[in-house]
Amino acid sequence: MLSAAVGLSAHAQTITTSAGQLNFGTATEVAAQTRPLTISNPASAPIAVAAKLFTTYGQPAFSVSPSTFTVAAGGSQTVTVTFAPLHNIQHNSELVLTTDHLGAVSVDLVGQGQYSLPYYSATQNLKEQALLTSLKSIVTAGHNALGYNTARDRMFMTIDNERLNGQGASVNTVTCVYTGRQATGYTSRSQAQNQNFNTEHTWPQSMFSSADPMVSDIHHLFPTDNDANNSRSSFPFGVATQPYRNSSINAPSQLGANNRYQPRDPQKGRTARAMLYFITRYQNYAFFFGSQQAILRQWHQQFPPTAQDRARSAAVQAAQGNRNPFSDYPQLVDRITDFIGNPSVGLDSVSIYRSAPTMEFGSIVGPATYTFVVVNNGTQPLTVGGAATHTFTSGGAASLTVSNPTTPVAPGEALVLDATLNPNGVTGAISGTISLQLGAGAPQQIPFSANGGTVGLAPEAEAALFSLNVYPNPADDELTIVRHAANPGLSGADAYDVSLLDGLGRTVRHLSTVRDELTVLDLHGLPAGLYVVRAGGLSRRVVVK
Repeated sequence: MLSAAVGLSAHAQTITTSAGQLNFGTATEVAAQTRPLTISNPASAPIAVAAKLFTTYGQPAFSVSPSTFTVAAGGSQTVTVTFAPLHNIQHNSELVLTTDHLGAVSVDLVGQGQYSLPYYSATQNLKEQALLTSLKSIVTAGHNALGYNTARDRMFMTIDNERLNGQGASVNTVTCVYTGRQATGYTSRSQAQNQNFNTEHTWPQSMFSSADPMVSDIHHLFPTDNDANNSRSSFPFGVATQPYRNSSINAPSQLGANNRYQPRDPQKGRTARAMLYFITRYQNYAFFFGSQQAILRQWHQQFPPTAQDRARSAAVQAAQGNRNPFSDYPQLVDRITDFIGNPSVGLDSVSIYRSAPTMEFGSIVGPATYTFVVVNNGTQPLTVGGAATHTFTSGGAASLTVSNPTTPVAPGEALVLDATLNPNGVTGAISGTISLQLGAGAPQQIPFSANGGTVGLAPEAEAALFSLNVYPNPADDELTIVRHAANPGLSGADAYDVSLLDGLGRTVRHLSTVRDELTVLDLHGLPAGLYVVRAGGLSRRVVVK
């Protein structure tokens, strides 16, 4: 995290944290690590806090509990941050704590993910071609080609025999993966085959000339009804449009008029992982894989491995010495963009998160600092071009200074910006836009707003004298706003403005010079989303349904 060595108080935060970084060491997918984090509120009024976390390859590695809370004036709140990685890679991310006062703080989160199965230890911290190469080496080492007859014997008699593999059959039983039809009561593979059963090669034999070790690799062999097996033939997998021939034989699997074979739902994920294993272990025989990759990835995600799928991977290892990585750790697929093409395309990116859509200073009579956090949640450094510029649309006599970074923001790190606004005697609305070049493309536009001298109190002074509540939250047609004075003598003597701002910082509702403790805003016609209510120098977030 940029500026991690600087105390948070140096950024003029309204909350502080007990640590600028949490290092979790090593954790596995089955053994998480936790760390406490204490958030303190030195202000004289309660502050509402919400946690924002990020994902790795679309999945959360860190979590925090509770994720939303209010820290009492002068008090503290301890939360538990958990590191439970799905990937055996080094994780570097951020925890952003947004507040309903003057900005946000960020805490750097680091930890090393490790898989509990030592079989995959060589894949640690790898992605793309390096990961694919490592997986190929792993599944090749120790693989003992059984020969076709022995492999089929193992498949029918033990691996897929539902009397022995934990599926609870009382007699020897196998199920056709395409139709659901069963062969039962057999005492040998030949007897099962006499019940019109055969062996499906998910990657068709014709594509690799029925050669060993491919022909006997049980990771892509499955028991099937003989007629369904013949009907599937060597057709590629996909969505079957307009099922057209042998539909009754294949049902509920389908062979489409587009010559695509669509397995029934219970087999879709297994088919996908068998194909992913094959392309990893061997090669793209007959260029068979390319046109199927997208749908196989989809089925892999849509139908994740079951406990039985993982048990089958282990049973095949007991028989022939290797496992299917994608049954054990399906998330490995997310780290390989393309199994046959350019493996570097797609994952290198810059993803920018902003802690708030706008900087809301509230009512000020002197300088106030808003801390704004930008997180690089991508995989490439985030370049920051030049100094931040700003323009005023109102209150032009006011002045604004913005701290600027001096180095690019590395992946997983945060950029902390301090914007200090001085009203310089301006009374009334102060607004404008900060322009900051973050990465390529158009500059990021960050609106800011304040009320100069509206209440005549600095934000913390106002918070000490007044409380703000809004209800209901989420709101529907109207929103009730209660700005309650600690000293009743202040009510009626204090005039304040009420504004409702949308996610872009635009004022969508406004009431001027309100003197009542309770007021109601009409919400009709507003789109659903997150809004900010500002009453004087106090603000609250609200969801409009």
